[in-house]
Amino acid sequence: MILDFAKDPNEYVSRRALLAMPALRPDCVEQFAPLFWERNCYSLELQEYQRIAVLVSLDAIHSDLLPQYLEQAKQDGRRYLLEHAERIEGGLL
Repeated sequence: MILDFAKDPNEYVSRRALLAMPALRPDCVEQFAPLFWERNCYSLELQEYQRIAVLVSLDAIHSDLLPQYLEQAKQDGRRYLLEHAERIEGGLL
């Protein structure tokens, strides 16, 4: 069911599903990360929230992909995304 919510067209629903995925389906987080990171169907603000959810979810499962996404967050440069990346790198999340 959580996987269906992750595919929901509503940004908030899909983002909340990704954030719940580490607890419910940690095996699926890495497969959904690229989808959420590269979605271009939302406003820039909502896209930033999607990317933050990717970082938080990958961090929660201690994914080997996290450093790659942290680097992409730095290249992206959006304020809140950068703040979350810095918190994760500093072990504050």
